[in-house]
Amino acid sequence: MGCDGGSIPLRIELVKTKARAIKLDPKFLAYANWYFCALSKLPLQQPIVADNLGRMYNKEAMLSYLLDKNAYGDGDLICSHISKPRDLINLKLTPNPAYSESSGSFLSQSQASVNPDDNLVAKFICPISQKEMNGKHRFNIITTCGCVVSEQAFKEIPSTSCLICTKPFTPLDVIPINPSDEELPALKTRLEKIKASFLLLDADKKSKKKDGESKKRKKEAGEKVQGIKKQMVEQTANVNLSLPKLDSVINLKASEAIKSLYVKPTQGRETFLTKGTFNRYSAY
Repeated sequence: MGCDGGSIPLRIELVKTKARAIKLDPKFLAYANWYFCALSKLPLQQPIVADNLGRMYNKEAMLSYLLDKNAYGDGDLICSHISKPRDLINLKLTPNPAYSESSGSFLSQSQASVNPDDNLVAKFICPISQKEMNGKHRFNIITTCGCVVSEQAFKEIPSTSCLICTKPFTPLDVIPINPSDEELPALKTRLEKIKASFLLLDADKKSKKKDGESKKRKKEAGEKVQGIKKQMVEQTANVNLSLPKLDSVINLKASEAIKSLYVKPTQGRETFLTKGTFNRYSAY
């Protein structure tokens, strides 16, 4: 089995084995998901938006992506399902009074890589249960209003209206933040239904727009017809106008043909019959 000069290759050089799946540290993964924008990888700053898959983004980063899809290198992999601002949910988050950037309670990425749990204070909390949004507790988004509430508050105070703004919602309007892999298929199915409803709305708007344009064209055509009819009536009225007074015609030195129009019926008027230009008898 020599290759050159008696060298013997190893099995690892000849047989390609299946690559092992990379296991990420769950603590560091939770820290990245709950404290950083999924697109820009920068710390989450208000205003914050979320997609219908439960991922959080800085709104400024998402607007930059919608304006230029090449603004971020992995944008097409992370948020290819986002094409318009209506695909985003504006989050209403409750600030954590214990959080302070000046006190250095927010860890840097280098510090978090060592131990993300050291003195970590979340920026936001649940307004009902006071639980921190640090990845240790599950939080849900009410998509109809954008309010963010912990799952514990949903279980302890069941309601069909938002506990913060009292806006009504259904169980289908509630999605988890940073869902597990088991929850993603259901969220993707829900996302497909939402996109299908958006397509129906767009088609309805286009049909209404076409109907409006056709009505506008019919109205313009009707106005043109009315204008033409008005002109025809005016022209007819001009034809039926009475002749000017005889004095004005005489003063203008009108021709004999025009003056003949003013001859009274009693005065008699010669025609081609009375003038002898036509008769049934020969002159000879």
